[in-house]
Amino acid sequence: MELRSLPTCPTCGWIGFCDPKVVAVALIEAGAGRVWLVRRAIEPRVGEWALPGGYVDAAEHPAVAAVRECREEMLCEVEVGTLVGVEHASFGDAGVVVIAYAGRVVGGSPAPGPEVLEVGHWEVGATPPLAFATHAAFLRVYGDAAR
Repeated sequence: MELRSLPTCPTCGWIGFCDPKVVAVALIEAGAGRVWLVRRAIEPRVGEWALPGGYVDAAEHPAVAAVRECREEMLCEVEVGTLVGVEHASFGDAGVVVIAYAGRVVGGSPAPGPEVLEVGHWEVGATPPLAFATHAAFLRVYGDAAR
């Protein structure tokens, strides 16, 4: 096994860890075999479709972050439950750990928030191309579990 080299201060020994960002997303049911997606209005991947979600704040549980992000992006209240999966993606020297939950709308109707161009729902196996490979992986797992 090869050990990785991390930047270290020669004076005090401080180590510079390159930690990934944590993202929480939700697969929100929109009827039998259908899920809600959002078309992104912000970078990265403006104009592309994705699961609703975003970065987890430092003192926030990922499930709480998924609910908050759905409220911000879809302007409705959701409830999340079952963990669908955890994926990792690298972007150059950076990385993200993406945590996905299954959920459902419990208040209001999905509509685009300020970071979203539009919302729509599709059959799990017939979604438009997705902005992130991690989201496609979650939909495959979710679809397999539903069968």
